[in-house]
This record gives sequence, C-alpha cells and structure tokens, in this order.
Amino acid sequence: MAGSEDTLFTWSVAARTDFRAVTDDGTCSDRFRLALAATIAQGWDNNRDKPAWALAALLRALDSSGAGLATCLDLIWHAPAELLATLGAGAGGTSGIGRNADGTLYLKDRRGSFRLSAFRLRLLQKLLEFTVSCDDFTHGASVVATLDPLCNGAGESEVSEATRSIARLLYRYRETHFDDARANTSFTVIRAYMKDAGDVIDDDTPFAFWVSPGNSLFRTYAASFFGLRDYADTLAAAVARAAMEQGCDASDPALQAALSVAPEDPFAEEADAEGIAAALSEAPAAPESAEAALKAIAEGELRIVSQKQRAFLAPVMQAGRFGIRLPHATARLLAFHPIQSALSNSLRTGKATLPVAERVHCAEATSYAGLVDHMQSLETAMTDWMTIALALRIGDDAADDRRAGLREAGVRLLKQKRSKSFQRPPEELARAFREIEAGLIAVSTALREMRQALARRFATETDMTAAFEADRARFAAAFARLYLETPADATEA
Repeated sequence: MAGSEDTLFTWSVAARTDFRAVTDDGTCSDRFRLALAATIAQGWDNNRDKPAWALAALLRALDSSGAGLATCLDLIWHAPAELLATLGAGAGGTSGIGRNADGTLYLKDRRGSFRLSAFRLRLLQKLLEFTVSCDDFTHGASVVATLDPLCNGAGESEVSEATRSIARLLYRYRETHFDDARANTSFTVIRAYMKDAGDVIDDDTPFAFWVSPGNSLFRTYAASFFGLRDYADTLAAAVARAAMEQGCDASDPALQAALSVAPEDPFAEEADAEGIAAALSEAPAAPESAEAALKAIAEGELRIVSQKQRAFLAPVMQAGRFGIRLPHATARLLAFHPIQSALSNSLRTGKATLPVAERVHCAEATSYAGLVDHMQSLETAMTDWMTIALALRIGDDAADDRRAGLREAGVRLLKQKRSKSFQRPPEELARAFREIEAGLIAVSTALREMRQALARRFATETDMTAAFEADRARFAAAFARLYLETPADATEA
C-alpha cells in the first residue's frame, strides 16, 4: 500500500469510493491516479485553489476558441488531443491561451498561468467528473450551474466566481473526508522526505528530517518530532481503515509494511507497581487526551505540579505511544528542545541569561541519566498524590489492614504538604482530589512507561552517557548553523 493513494492521502472510505468511481474505468494508470489524488487533496504548486481556477479558465478558453460546448459536462467526453487542437487554433488575443516558444500552450489570466498538455487536460476532465459525482451526485446540479455560464461568453469575473465556488466545494469535501485536511501542507513536506527515507520512522528520523534540506517548514526539533508523530498516527488510522475495508487483519505483513512505526506488544512488559492506581477503581473516566490529563492537574484547585514540572511533563504526555516507541528521539526532545526554545526566545526578544554563542554548545542540556532521575522523582511524587487521594477516599472506612495501612500512609504524606491549597476540610480535599485522580494515573503511567522505554533502549548508564554526549555534539553543530550562521532565520516554529 505504500506509495498509493490509500496511504499518501488519508481519506474516508466514502471518499475513496468516490475516487474509484471516476478512475476504475481501465484508462487510468497508477501515475495518473496519484496525480489526480494529489490534485484533489492538495492542489498544485502549494495552491489548493489552482485546479479549480484551471478548470474554470479552461472552459472559458474553450468557449473563446470556438469549441462550442453546450454544457460544461461536454468537456468530459472530448479527447485531450482534440481539445489541444481547438485551443491552439484560438490562441492569442483575449482567448486566455498563450503559446510558449516550444509550441506548447498555457492558460493565462490575472490569477496566474498553467501549462497545458494532454495529461493535464485529462486531470481537469476527471476533476470535473469527480466534483459532479462525489457525495452521491449531491453537488452535481450546483457544479453545472456554476460552470455552464463559462461556455457562453463569460469574462474573467465569472471565472473568479466559479473558481471560488469550486474551491469551496473541494475545501468542504476535504474537511469532511480527509483526516489531515488542515495538516495537508505540512504532511506534504513529510511525505516527500519519507519517500526518500524508505517510509520508516526510527529514533534517528526526527533529527534527520529536521536538518534535511527539503524541510523549510518545521523549524525546530520539537516541531519535526510532533509533525512525524501526527503523520504516523494519521497513516496508522488510514491503514486500519484499509484493513477493515479489505477484510485483512491489521497485523497482516502487507499492511504493517505501510506503517511508519511498528506496533508495540501491549503485554510485552506489564508493570507490577500499579497497586495504588488500581485501588482507585472508581476514579473518573480517563481524560480524552494527554494534554487534558496534565491540564486537569496543573489547573486544578490543588497545587500539585509547579510550572517548571508542567513544562517537563507536557512533551512526555504529548509524545504518547509514539514517544514510547522512539525513546531515544524523545530523550533528545526533552534534553535539547529547551535549549532551542531559549535560543529562539533570546534572538526574538534580545534578552538572554546566556549569550547565544555559548548557549549553542548545549552546556545547559540535561543528560539522559538526569532525565531518567527526574522522571523517577516525578513518578514517585504522582504515586504519593495517588496515595493521598486514596486515603481521603477511604476515610474512616478502613475495613482491613491493607486499607488501614494505605490510609495511614496517605495521611502522613498529606501532613507534609505546606501549600495553603491543602488547608481545607477533608471532604473538600476528597472532592478536589477526585477531580484529578484520572489525571494523576495518566501522568504516572506516562512517566513509568517512558522511563522503562529508555531502560530498554540503553542497556547501561555508560551507553546512555555516550549517546547523550554524541547527541550534544550533533545538536550543538545544528544550533550553530541555525543561530550563528543565519541568525535572522532563527525563529521558532
């Protein structure tokens, strides 16, 4: 499936049915199918509206050239060679057709130009057929009503209005049927890189993509990391849908080959230190997202995490399963993005606690061993908070020694807290903790899984230290290129 419209463009089953309805006629090559898919999904030359303009301008040019189309639908049935001959005969003047020195033709008006060929005319014919027939012909009548006037003496204003109308139709279609409708421009950059990289994302891919010559969009390592995460998630969803549609098991090798990140066995290493979380069996439903889990804690009534801790936890939570599968790449994110963020901010504001020329060497970066220690410390803190929550839940109802022991431990921990937010009656504290129990569990789980993933990735602390020092040199060189050689371009994505 890699390299087909099913994985390059993540659209719904209904959209792919619409697409196949106009391409499964035995005349469309694989190259043409991909070109048409790209036309619908992302337009041309980073301009999604250009195909809509080209279609409208073509119909007006054919009318000016004497093609005699009774309706826009007649465009579909003419051979491209016949259309080119008609356009060539009428080229020049106010026809909207120009001729290059090599004899090829191009559409032109104040909105731009577009070189014509038999292949491109065929794309526009199929685009018209698609817009008329998609969504079970829902838009057919309005498309014809919009385009038919262009076959009868229309001017540039009518071309502009028709362009807007068709572009709006395609935009709404993408919003409905494409998972990555808003992200398509950025995904195009990633697709181009992944095609050359072999369609596999590993620990080194985020850094390699970030510094690649073709990446002019994702200006920070963090932006590259999370862009690839979103791309992998979207591609996985597309493959899962294809598996269902094709009647294949999602673990089928042919489908897994199209995934950028191999799936992880959820039972490969079951944690045995989840007793406290399990005891909170009546906790509220899990937050909808990692960001929601952390926000519930950070912005709740109780002072659970500091702003500095929240800044550290945010990328851990956002990395999610993608980060667990790529622990080394995630360690780079946690260690070196704070340095890049500080560099970008200092250049933007002119204020810095450390000169840029010194900061690029990453002397402030937290070592990978330091990251693990910090995760362990925060995980312990989350467990303590869950113990307090459970103690408040138990109250005086300590029916057995275990519950009594947990309550005693929780009460002891609570007495150590000095924040004014904890100076309230037990029933109020119990209510406040109940609102963040699910968030505490989610954050604790994320920290534990990330720490375990790093332990699997680096066999010894010596390996971890060596990897950090090698990465510090790589990031220092990249930062020097970005912020010393071309400081004017050093803005954060």
